[in-house]
Amino acid sequence: MRGQVSIEFLVSVSILFIFFAFFQILFLEWDMKTANARDFLLLQKLCSEISSSIFDANTPGYKSSLFFIPKTISGKNLTLKIYPNYVLLDLESKTINCLFLAKNVSYNASSPPFILPSGYYYTKNVDGEVVFNG
Repeated sequence: MRGQVSIEFLVSVSILFIFFAFFQILFLEWDMKTANARDFLLLQKLCSEISSSIFDANTPGYKSSLFFIPKTISGKNLTLKIYPNYVLLDLESKTINCLFLAKNVSYNASSPPFILPSGYYYTKNVDGEVVFNG
């Protein structure tokens, strides 16, 4: 009789373990989807901030604006490239771009395309040209 009780106990523990493993896998997948959506929204926000900063700097009477480019987002390396009329953000497997309206853009006296490393930058209008200073 005592042996049968321990077999029932082992079966019930096994069933609980299987349910626990199933829910762990289910929640892990949900968590990964949430993290990917969060990364995409952060990329989109950063891209629109930079694009807006360039657009604003192209406006007459504009002074300057400050923005920050992080080195990583969620532990993934971030690369930011400025092309003649769009910003490209690359977060390892995700890429997003935003258009901007500016005739001339430069960083360290070089014209696009160029890469902006991580750090703080401000944009200003110098004789009709949008200049990044970091």
